[in-house]
Amino acid sequence: MFKLGYAFDVGFNGLSGDLSSVAITGKRTRCRDNRNVNFLVQLGAAASGTADVVCTVNQWQASSGGSAQPYVCDHLWIKSATTLANTESWVNVANAAVDGTIKVLGATNATKQVLAVIEVHVPGLLAGYDYVSVDIATVAVARTAFVTAIPADLNRRRGPANEAPLLS
Repeated sequence: MFKLGYAFDVGFNGLSGDLSSVAITGKRTRCRDNRNVNFLVQLGAAASGTADVVCTVNQWQASSGGSAQPYVCDHLWIKSATTLANTESWVNVANAAVDGTIKVLGATNATKQVLAVIEVHVPGLLAGYDYVSVDIATVAVARTAFVTAIPADLNRRRGPANEAPLLS
C-alpha cells in the first residue's frame, strides 16, 4: 500500500541559496489533521568556520498574520558527514533552549553536509494554535539550506489527490 496521503504528507517550508545573505522565513503548515510534523532541514557544507545554524520553531493561530509563539523542542535528530552517503546513523541531540530555538552546532557540523529532523508533536501545541513553521537565521559563512515539512500520523487517510493543502 502506498503511504503518501495515508501515513504522511510532504510540503515546502523554505529555501535559501546562501544563508550568509538570505534567512529562511518558513511557510506555515496546518496541523489539524495530523499528530506530528517533522521538519527536514538539509544543510550544505560551509567551506570553513564554526558558525551555528539557528532554527526557530514557531506556532501560529492562523495561516497568515498574527503573532508567533515559540514551540519548545527538546531534541533533534542529525546525520552529518563531509559528504553524506546514506551510510550515516541518526544521532539524537539534546536541546536545552526554551525559546523555540534549536542549534545545529557549527563546532562539529559547519564544514559537513547535514540532515536534521525537528519533531513537532501537535498535541504539545498551545490551545488554538493550529500551524507551525521553522525559520533559519543567517550565518556568517556561505551555506545552503532547504526545509521540508513532513506531517505524519495523519488523522484523515486519503489518497494524495484528495489530501487537503497544507496551508488551508
